[in-house]
Amino acid sequence: MYPYIEAKLFRRKEDLTKRWYIEFGAWNEQTGSIEKKKIYCPAKFKTANQREIWARAICAEINAGLQKGALMVTESNVKQEPEKLKLISSFSTTLDNIKKTIRSKSAITYNSAIKKLQVYTDKIDTDFELLNFTSTQTIAFRDYLLNELNNSPRTANNTIEHLNTIYIHLSSRKALPASPFKIKKLKEEVTSKNIAFSDVDRRKIEDHLREHEPELYLFTRIMYYAFIRPGELNHITLADVRLIERYILIRGTVSKNGKTETVQIIPPLFEALKQVNITDEKQFFYLFGKGLIPSRYLSAKEVAFRRHQKVLEKIGLKETGYTLYSWKHTGAVNAYRAGVGVKELQKLLRHSSVSVTDIYLKSLGLRTDPNIQNYSW
Repeated sequence: MYPYIEAKLFRRKEDLTKRWYIEFGAWNEQTGSIEKKKIYCPAKFKTANQREIWARAICAEINAGLQKGALMVTESNVKQEPEKLKLISSFSTTLDNIKKTIRSKSAITYNSAIKKLQVYTDKIDTDFELLNFTSTQTIAFRDYLLNELNNSPRTANNTIEHLNTIYIHLSSRKALPASPFKIKKLKEEVTSKNIAFSDVDRRKIEDHLREHEPELYLFTRIMYYAFIRPGELNHITLADVRLIERYILIRGTVSKNGKTETVQIIPPLFEALKQVNITDEKQFFYLFGKGLIPSRYLSAKEVAFRRHQKVLEKIGLKETGYTLYSWKHTGAVNAYRAGVGVKELQKLLRHSSVSVTDIYLKSLGLRTDPNIQNYSW
């Protein structure tokens, strides 16, 4: 029986931010000594319990082999086969490794791109190795996005760009050739300009919402008065609505720019929010949870959009180009016309600069100097 050191898990002083590992020692006949080896815990195991379960199985297998006389083989004496990385599994593992360094929304977006690629490779029944996937395959995948998934050129471009980002992260860990996902972008369609409601149509929609869709009415009040985006509103909890301090907290994990910010509650919005029953036991409910009512369950992102579209159809405004976002646009237009300056609007809209706000207002058909008609030269 050869001497050995039993495999055991090293827990790194219970620090979950560090990589835990299994270490063991086996006899090496070439060196005539015990040689130690480490096996690092996969990054996908985040909790102590998950890591313990993983280690228990690995240690049991290693120790059983050591007890039967397993030897350590010097790697230089073994012919090394080139590492064959599978495309989808490599991308998924890379995303697991970088999740803590990117925003949660970015992780979801990247995962969606990987899933699209996986469905495509399954469809053509090809389990690609990473190094065998070429730019030609990327173009074929893009054709699939456009023709079978009916993605727009912009969505297809974004999906390819997300996969390229994952590839770049992977190449920082392994020596890889140039990215096959770095291809020329498609020319994107010109999107229609932002459309605000006319005063007549706005009142018509508001009357209908007040009577038939009170939850959606409150949703649109916050978009109109506080300029909060639908995706952000979906994640706001009752605890984020600070009526006493007169502001709503937008957490960096859900905000478009990744920053935690506050949005002022102006008087008409305060009156609307007073109707919401905010109690201590419900303060961590989503404000617009399942059914667009306070709930511990998150609402699907599309619910508010679909309900709003049905309202537009019902009252004969389907072909106007209006969308749920029109409430945010209308609020910005009316705030500007009421005398709110561009600099103040920049803060309210949470734009990165005044120039961004200037471009936004021009897209709504507004001149950014309200006194232009009074000038003469």
